[in-house]
Amino acid sequence: MRLLKQLSICLILGGIVVSLGQACGQMEPQNRAASSSSSSRDGGNNGGSGGGSGSGSGAGLANSYGYADPVTALGSVGGEAKDPADPNATVTVFFFVNGPSGTGQAAGSVSASQPGLGNSGGARRFLFQLPAQFRNGSTQTLYAYAFINGAYQQIGGSPQTYAAYTPTPAGQSFYAANLQSQFQSRCIACHSVGYEAQYANLLSPTKYRGGTAANNALVVKASGGSGHGGGSHCGGVNGGLCAQIQQWWALEFP
Repeated sequence: MRLLKQLSICLILGGIVVSLGQACGQMEPQNRAASSSSSSRDGGNNGGSGGGSGSGSGAGLANSYGYADPVTALGSVGGEAKDPADPNATVTVFFFVNGPSGTGQAAGSVSASQPGLGNSGGARRFLFQLPAQFRNGSTQTLYAYAFINGAYQQIGGSPQTYAAYTPTPAGQSFYAANLQSQFQSRCIACHSVGYEAQYANLLSPTKYRGGTAANNALVVKASGGSGHGGGSHCGGVNGGLCAQIQQWWALEFP
C-alpha cells in the first residue's frame, strides 16, 4: 500500500508529535483559527492530521508580538514570539484553553528560543505539545500569549478553535494484534510500517473535519482508491483488511 511516507516522517521526527513547518502542512486541513479581532481562516493542518487549504503557518496573522500556527490534529502548536522593544530577548509563550488568561485553563508554557524556519529570523520559534486533557477530540479554543515585562500580550492567530486527538490504548492494542502483521506483509516493500505511520493516515481527514471509518486515507488506499498503485487489498471498502481498519478507527475515535 502506498501509505504516504511524508506523514510517517513528520510524526517520527517528534515521536507522536507532528513536526512544525510546511513539510507537514499538506496532510490535512488545518483547524480553523480565529485572529484576536475575531476574523477566521482555515490553515493547513498536519498530521496525519490533515491536508487542506492552508500552508500550516500562522505567519499571515502575525502581530507585533508574533503568531501561533494552527494546532495540529495531534495537539502541537508552533509559531514565533518576540518583544518588539527588544528583538534579541527570549520570550516565554503561555497557553490557555477555553478562555483567555485569567479565566481559561492554563495549558503550559514554552520558551520561544528555537531558530526560525530555514534558520531565518533569529531564535524566536517555539513548538508546544498540548497536555492530553486538551487532546480529547472535542472542539476547544486555544489562547497564546507572549509574556513581556510582566504582562500577557496576545500573539497573532490567537484565539483559535481546534480539535486534537490522543491515540487510545484500545486502538494501539487492536493495531498490534490485528493489523501490524498485515501491513508488514503487504506494504513494507514500498512504505513505512508502524503504528505512528498508519495512525497518521487514519487521521486524514480528522473526525473534526468530517473523517469517518470509511473515508480516511488509510482505508481508501487499502481499498484501491486515490490512484493507489498497489491496488486493492480489501475487495471493497467494507471487506477484509478494510473492515479491520474501520474497527481500528472506531476504537481511536469513539
